[in-house]
Amino acid sequence: MSIYRQHLIKINSFIFLLIVSGLTYTAIAWSAGKTGNTDGCNCHGSANSSTKVTLTSENGGFTFEPGSKTKFTVAVDNLSMNKAGMNVGIKTSESGGSDIGTLSSGTGTKIQSGEVTHNGEQTLINGKFDFTFDWTAPSTHGEYWIRGVANAVNDNGGANGDQWNKFTTQKIVVAGITVSVPNGGENWCVGTTQNITWKSNGVENVKIEYSTNDGANWNLITGSTPSTSGSFSWTIPNGITPGNSNRIRISDASNSSRNDISNNTFALAGEVSITTQPLSDETCTGQSFTMSVVVTGSGHQYQWRKDGN
Repeated sequence: MSIYRQHLIKINSFIFLLIVSGLTYTAIAWSAGKTGNTDGCNCHGSANSSTKVTLTSENGGFTFEPGSKTKFTVAVDNLSMNKAGMNVGIKTSESGGSDIGTLSSGTGTKIQSGEVTHNGEQTLINGKFDFTFDWTAPSTHGEYWIRGVANAVNDNGGANGDQWNKFTTQKIVVAGITVSVPNGGENWCVGTTQNITWKSNGVENVKIEYSTNDGANWNLITGSTPSTSGSFSWTIPNGITPGNSNRIRISDASNSSRNDISNNTFALAGEVSITTQPLSDETCTGQSFTMSVVVTGSGHQYQWRKDGN
């Protein structure tokens, strides 16, 4: 009987050690950093206003140029706690989405699973700690979102008594313009009115120009028009020489470095006047039939119809 009890005690002790070991592993894993919680901590109760979390950027704003690198700071403030951790992600939508841009670590942080987290519990000094990290914006313009949470902990080895909070999800604008139409292959006629369209972010007004020699020289269409409209009606001047080497350039009216040009050239045809109409004639099915027309101008295209078809 005593042998049985001795074995039972050893077995129970072994199980106890496994459980303790498991708890210790979990605590170390989170102390070393945790991601996937950018909208709120799921293991420390509800948000607590005693922890103040503030997000700032080094230039004071949240509009950036494509490909630019910016330092962000997440400040954690809680006088009653000892240490802090955090988790931040920059996403393609306000509710989450996928990661965007390139993150790199800074003070007290590391990159894990595409997000920023603490590289170990950071000691609060006078109740404060500033986590920093860098973000390189994507090469394409758009609107993105930075989401994050921070946890101020009492360092008692568990979740009880810890106080987490999050900063307000912040929109990030990567400024830029993309020409939509004309973007190559269009055939427009001199003297007609056509819609130039674009997409833009972080731009108030745009300047629109055209080139008839594949971008070697540019001519003004309008010096400033609201970018939010995304469209401008252009009456093509009759004096433009017809040709196939035309492009459109759209720029930020206050920052010419933000611009885009038609990906490929489009054609402009000259004013057309039919001076000799085709003559009526008859032919049999399967036989060839020649029609002729005399026009003035250049850059023409012809389309023949019968009864509107």
